Amino acid sequence: MEQDSVDPGRVRKHTHSGFGFALEPTIAPYGGYLTLREATPSEYVDRVDAMNHAFGDDTQIEGFTPAGGFVVSQRAIQGFRPSLADIEDFLRGGGYRRVASTALEGNHISDKTWFHPGTGFVITDVKPDNFKQDAAGRITPIDIIMMHAPIGSDVFRILAHDGVL
Repeated sequence: MEQDSVDPGRVRKHTHSGFGFALEPTIAPYGGYLTLREATPSEYVDRVDAMNHAFGDDTQIEGFTPAGGFVVSQRAIQGFRPSLADIEDFLRGGGYRRVASTALEGNHISDKTWFHPGTGFVITDVKPDNFKQDAAGRITPIDIIMMHAPIGSDVFRILAHDGVL
């Protein structure tokens, strides 16, 4: 992220290529699991909208990069990286539950994925680099992978049935 030259209260991020990742459900005879795959442009837009809705963020899509990615901006947060324990407390306090490793394919996301059963929001890439904590102790996600799993969707069914701890 870089400081916005027009509005110093915001920072900009350029996705260099692609649109990040999305969670893909795979349905198997005895259940299902989620994997990461490259996101589409509309999924990236949905991700920004979900973060704004779920966490009161104000991320805005500003345009496109020459490589075909997005330029987004967020309000600048003065602070530091919170500890993983503080992030986990923040998520649990907000109603999120850690996703069981059996619901995910790939060890690289198995300990970084959370689900909110009441809203259907799913977040992954939960690690200190992707959060900021301000001087008042407020924790804000700044670069997580997020999606909405509507009730009844394959993703929701995978997570709602023994998919959360």
